[in-house]
Amino acid sequence: RGILESCAEWNYAETVPELVTARDKPVLLLCRSGQRSAFAAERLLEMGFTDPRSIKLGIKGWNDADQPLVDADGTEVDGDDAMALIELKPRPDQLAPAGS
Repeated sequence: RGILESCAEWNYAETVPELVTARDKPVLLLCRSGQRSAFAAERLLEMGFTDPRSIKLGIKGWNDADQPLVDADGTEVDGDDAMALIELKPRPDQLAPAGS
């Protein structure tokens, strides 16, 4: 089971509109091995998303192929550090919207 909760950010006004408008945009999915992201891409297609994309071998395959990893600021990230980030457990505030 992939943990989507660790990627969820609740309480942001733009979250729902961005999800709605993402239905017609490429949505990149990434997991450790590529299997869970491929499964998630299939589910997104069933939900009406038109262009979900999965990295075939996941972050592990990307890292094994010595491909560069960068953060949102364009700073290079060590592959081991990236693996540690992708395996983080969700925070309590990421498990459900506020007030639920």
